[in-house]
Amino acid sequence: MREVSDLARIAAEISRQVPLIAEIVVARQYDLQPGLWEKYGPRGRSLSVRDVTYHLPFLTSAIEAGEAELFAQYVGWLRTLFTSLGLDDASTVVTLTCIRDVLLESLAPEMGATAAAYVEAGLAEMRAAPRPVASFLAEDGRAWRPLARMYLEAMLRGDRHVASRLVLDSVERGADLHDVYICVLQDVQHEVGRLWLTNQISVAKEHFCTAVTQNVIARLYPRIMAVPKSGKRIVVACAGGERHEIGSRMVADLFELDGWDAIYLGGDTPATAVADAIREYAPDAVGISANMAFNLASVRDVITAARAADKSGRLKALVGGYQFNVNPELWRKTGADAWAPDGREAVRVALSLIAGA
Repeated sequence: MREVSDLARIAAEISRQVPLIAEIVVARQYDLQPGLWEKYGPRGRSLSVRDVTYHLPFLTSAIEAGEAELFAQYVGWLRTLFTSLGLDDASTVVTLTCIRDVLLESLAPEMGATAAAYVEAGLAEMRAAPRPVASFLAEDGRAWRPLARMYLEAMLRGDRHVASRLVLDSVERGADLHDVYICVLQDVQHEVGRLWLTNQISVAKEHFCTAVTQNVIARLYPRIMAVPKSGKRIVVACAGGERHEIGSRMVADLFELDGWDAIYLGGDTPATAVADAIREYAPDAVGISANMAFNLASVRDVITAARAADKSGRLKALVGGYQFNVNPELWRKTGADAWAPDGREAVRVALSLIAGA
């Protein structure tokens, strides 16, 4: 097993060469499959270069973390997306094969061999059966499923007023806000993401649904902010580069519901901004979110900066987001104290950490 510092050097070298590697990979693709690619013309070629440029940060993140499974999971996600767009597996296999071969040629021998092994994990994913993409709203007997489905159906019809009223009326009738956040809003947003991934809804519809949920959350704020405070405080933010912020916003709200003061900093928050918040607010904990694998380095940077800014020496760091949900041990590589799969569990874990401090 290579030392982490060696892996970081390999990842950095690949990152330095991304534009050149992408151009060489696409040129090789066109030579190997001229009939497949040339029909798309100059624009298709530029899009192919863009795609390879997008693949490589996922590869470098997996190498830096020492987790080949991270890249395999990305390839599984990519396979689902491309299949929904009508691209067959052969095109992805050729892309990955070209990436592997170009890395072997472009890097020093030992570096190239290591990088190629991570690409092989992606190729193995392509040889395996496709990963299932199950609905997040499958019938399982839970009491909240009907409301979640009606909420989603209203949004997909474009009826934001009906969608909002469904949720708000349930709260007026006494629904627990924790359940509404986790079992309705969170599960529906996950399902919206699945529908986009499988090409069942457009990007525009996905954005519309997210905007509706953000509006519902905003209208619930008076209830959330009315909860008496216990004196505990947490800073919540998305790591630098991470723009998927609705999940972290919901986590901050669930801390507020438990009586915490949640200082929410939003998406794509630089490590320096989190450090400033730690110095200004002296929180008991910090929660950092990242959904995309290529933002793992940013998570580590944020946690390092937060600990350096903490004068008490007792700050607890939690992480969450998609990558940690599918890789439950990944949090150990970020410098965090713990990981949580959702906001309700994050509150429980944070309380436990603080109690044991």
